[in-house]
Amino acid sequence: MRNCVQNTIHHGDKRGKEELLSHLISTKGFVIAGLDVPISDAAARIRADTGLRLPDAIIIATGLAKGARYLVTHDKELKKASRYLETISSKDLLNRFRRAKKK
Repeated sequence: MRNCVQNTIHHGDKRGKEELLSHLISTKGFVIAGLDVPISDAAARIRADTGLRLPDAIIIATGLAKGARYLVTHDKELKKASRYLETISSKDLLNRFRRAKKK
């Protein structure tokens, strides 16, 4: 969540930041997850498989364990995780929300 907010602020999109936070907080499936042994084990495997830093591998493993559909990031290094989760920028995610809202 921090990265999403940070990146919308960095790009000067205050309205987008507020819209993104509002959507995340009101989304039924939005959770802040703890780190447990199965997630730690999966993170170790992901790290070994991709060469990502451990904190990034933990984020991916947690997302997988919780059924995430996307990894929202501007970090090009995390594209290595695309076989696990679709990587998408906060701007692209916001555009998807906006398109879905119009339907």
